Amino acid sequence: MATVLIITFLIALFLGLPVFLTMCIAALFAFIESGSIAMTMLPQQIFAGINSFPVMAIPLFILASDLMTEGKLTDMLIQFCNDYLGRISGGLGHVNVAISMLFGGISGSAVADAAGPSKIVMFMMRGAGYDRYYAGALTASSSVIGIIIPPSIPMVIYALSDGKTSTMGLFAAGYIPGIITGLALMAANAFVAKRKGYPAALAFESYVENRTNGEIDVVIYPNSELGDGPAVLEAMQANT
Repeated sequence: MATVLIITFLIALFLGLPVFLTMCIAALFAFIESGSIAMTMLPQQIFAGINSFPVMAIPLFILASDLMTEGKLTDMLIQFCNDYLGRISGGLGHVNVAISMLFGGISGSAVADAAGPSKIVMFMMRGAGYDRYYAGALTASSSVIGIIIPPSIPMVIYALSDGKTSTMGLFAAGYIPGIITGLALMAANAFVAKRKGYPAALAFESYVENRTNGEIDVVIYPNSELGDGPAVLEAMQANT
């Protein structure tokens, strides 16, 4: 069975098939080679692998990220960070790190953070005179905070695959390292900004059009006590 699995996997990779499809084909051929008993267990094994409450966290985290992006909530997060941190020297760099800490604590994905609000702040940094390589490096570095500060999709996947590790324990262990990482990046950004004379941030409205006509109160809080129970993502509530 193992031989068929490895050979099929390598052949599929050589043919240029996507990795996920390669893994599915290799597993299917391995089950076929094992005989009819293994084939009868295939549907059960497939559903057993996804029949877990922590797995539900992954699509819900992605959904929360998409809702924020499409609902322009990311713009308001950037505005919030810019109001408090953008007035100091190198403020946009601080905004970049702060938005990664806030957005990463909602989406649980470094990629979603890098492709979403951090990308907007990076272009703002370039427009304000920041070196493009520095802006890109700071964005890439701060986006990693998204998988350290809970909720975190990699933490959920690790706890699920290990079977002995508590998801809630991983989440609890991620807060302090994530905050320390963010503060360290802000300290490094302050040093670079002072040495290179990077200015304070421009007004956020000058880069992204204000899409709201009134006050909007947004309350978003992921369930930090996500464990092995049914409460995967507690709530996302918005009052307009």
